[in-house]
Amino acid sequence: MWPWHMYGIGWSEMLIIFIILLLFLAALIAAAIFIGRALTRPDHRAGWSNPEAPGKNALEILNERYARGEISREEYLRMKEDLEV
Repeated sequence: MWPWHMYGIGWSEMLIIFIILLLFLAALIAAAIFIGRALTRPDHRAGWSNPEAPGKNALEILNERYARGEISREEYLRMKEDLEV
C-alpha cells in the first residue's frame, strides 16, 4: 500500500494535484521569462523613449513639437537654449 492511501487520497486525486502543480510551475516559469525579457529590453523604461522618432536628435524633436503647436514660443526658445548649452 502506498503511503498516500492511508490518508484517503486515491490515484484520481493524485493526478489532479499533479496537474495543478504542473500548471502552477508553468505559470511561474512563464512569469519569470516575461519579467526577464521585460527588464532586458533596451526600451524597458516606458515613456522615456520616443517611438515616433527613431534616430532623431533632441533639437529636431523640439522643432517638430513647436511646429505642431504643442509648446509656446517662450517654451521653445527656453528649451532650445538649454539644448545648445
